[in-house]
Amino acid sequence: VEGRLHPNHQPIHLPRYRLPGFDPLSRGLQPSQLPALYPGDLSLSGASRAASSCAIEGDLQLDGGLLYVDGDLTIRGNLSGRGAVIATGALQIDHQVRFGAQDGLAVLAGGRLRLRGENRETSQLRGIVYTEGGLEARDISLWGALISRQGGAGTADVQLERCAVVENRAL
Repeated sequence: VEGRLHPNHQPIHLPRYRLPGFDPLSRGLQPSQLPALYPGDLSLSGASRAASSCAIEGDLQLDGGLLYVDGDLTIRGNLSGRGAVIATGALQIDHQVRFGAQDGLAVLAGGRLRLRGENRETSQLRGIVYTEGGLEARDISLWGALISRQGGAGTADVQLERCAVVENRAL
């Protein structure tokens, strides 16, 4: 909308990403395998994969990495760096805090996406946010692109509480 509403405007086409197409195995890669529960902080470069739902109990730092989870993903700490996190199910980030971060992240969820920060001035996620199951965000600023569309995993409702959403085409 870029700052204004357009009454009676025709629907705008939103991109649809086929999430299984991001699976490193379908691309002929040999990703490192992630366990169902990772007990601390995790730093990833290259491709990593979890064959089923997964929880990371600490921070996830991406250094050009790709994490693909065939199921739900919970990150109990920060998500930072450059790269992509894709979950075919629900994706939850419990404690997103970045101070002036210059990250370039892609976060894609086939189910509900839940983002929690401390406050929108200090908690940021910079990059692309895509969900097919709706978005629930609280106390966070989202810089980049935000796409919520109805998919196979539920409704595409968006609930923002004490949030700022800023378009940034560079991200």
